[in-house]
Amino acid sequence: MARQEYPFGVRMIEDLWLNSGHTHYLHRLLFRRSTRPADIDQRLCLFPLIAASEKLPSHYRAYALIVIAYQAISLDDAARIGSVSRDLERLVDALTADQATFSCQRSNRENRIKLLVSVYTALSRLYLASSEFSSFASVGSRVTALLDHLDFHAIDRDSSYRLTRNLMRCLAIDALQAWYLQDAENWQRALLRLRRAHDHCQEPIFDQSNAQEDHRGFAREMLQAVAIVEASDWPTEKRDEQIHHLITLIIKTTYEPRFLVKIRSLFAPYLTAPP
Repeated sequence: MARQEYPFGVRMIEDLWLNSGHTHYLHRLLFRRSTRPADIDQRLCLFPLIAASEKLPSHYRAYALIVIAYQAISLDDAARIGSVSRDLERLVDALTADQATFSCQRSNRENRIKLLVSVYTALSRLYLASSEFSSFASVGSRVTALLDHLDFHAIDRDSSYRLTRNLMRCLAIDALQAWYLQDAENWQRALLRLRRAHDHCQEPIFDQSNAQEDHRGFAREMLQAVAIVEASDWPTEKRDEQIHHLITLIIKTTYEPRFLVKIRSLFAPYLTAPP
């Protein structure tokens, strides 16, 4: 890897998996940014090889596609954004076609429902980056349909907690759509779904979770974001600042005003006033 001999490196990773069941280094490449090549072009040489490997476990190949998606967004690479979007949509089709996905008991990175939510989140970012707003909105409606048929207690307990942040980001898309269309009825339905996700992750069974991400804190902040809208004079009068907190959380982990200029540019068609 240090010599940028990525085809050879991936063959060695495949060998480790096939002959010893060892995936520690692969796991670190996928989920520890500090272990990846520093140069983004080099990362885009490496991760497509992992994604294309027919010898590695399917969930690792899927997460390699998700890594590629965020690198493509960073580069604003329209061709790669389009290509990885299609790859991820095919993955959505495969995951949703398998009913076992919705009762998956595998842990964390191997959990299929958690992977599906991660894929939807990546797709939402890709569609925002390419200004495909109807496709962006469709992610929200598809995740809404997923939640309406999901029994949190039918899937691995730890995974059901760890998917909270990305799940709520996708559910917030439907809230944004309702706000934009001044549809108070759909807004209330979106709010109920966000509260369901929030309430699930606050259950005492997760008090001892060792997840690094603060899912409970994010869930509370997401409800604060919708409370800002609730406390305003919307839907009688719709103003951009009502939704600033919400659109920030679709992208970021917390609201900070310094993010707002960039985020407003991503969500420009939803907003009315100039920056």
